Amino acid sequence: MLTLLLTLSDLEDIINVGKLGEEMMSNLEPLTKLQVLYLKKLPNLKSVYWKAFPFPDVCRIFVLMPSKILIKGKEDWWKELQWEDQATQNALLPFFKSTDK
Repeated sequence: MLTLLLTLSDLEDIINVGKLGEEMMSNLEPLTKLQVLYLKKLPNLKSVYWKAFPFPDVCRIFVLMPSKILIKGKEDWWKELQWEDQATQNALLPFFKSTDK
């Protein structure tokens, strides 16, 4: 299982197309196997990725000590998520914003 833990307090973007350039962005293959993402103590975090999350195998995203929570994704993705319990889904639903147009 590929897991990524990030805890850099000054970090604003996890993956930024402007900083990496288009060529690097097209070579994210190692991250396509990402299954778990922990975001911890990132008070300045503004985005994980500049458009819809391109990691189809992500099954868990943990945000610890958030100052603001915003979850963006397609409606189908949100509906297909498997929750440990209904209370968790209900608690996070207000923070979900659909990227469907």
